[in-house]
Amino acid sequence: LVVAFVDPLCDDCASVIQQMQGLSDDYQFKILRLGVQSKRSASLVKTVGCATDRQAAIKALSVHDYSGLKPKADCDLSTLRHTLITAQVFGVNSLPFLIAPDGFVRQSAPDNLSSWLADHQK
Repeated sequence: LVVAFVDPLCDDCASVIQQMQGLSDDYQFKILRLGVQSKRSASLVKTVGCATDRQAAIKALSVHDYSGLKPKADCDLSTLRHTLITAQVFGVNSLPFLIAPDGFVRQSAPDNLSSWLADHQK
């Protein structure tokens, strides 16, 4: 499992998510959204988290285009609070924040996600 904390308006985060899409056969990714850059990014975290189509939401994060996302009728925002608490526990202070399968932490986007992950297997 690879965990990634990302902001919807973070360009490096989008780049990491784009690289993840090509590695989904080899790794399981958990993308946790944090709206820390601005009020707009905080609002977009809710938009992405409440989207009816999870794959469309991930695609939106990778290209910064949230216009086509449709919200669920009743969206549970408790997971967003859990993400904030988890980020505090891990000491997330810059994004993207990645946790590799071996537990190694990186607080920036690697140039090549595949190579970085290969170096940090369990």
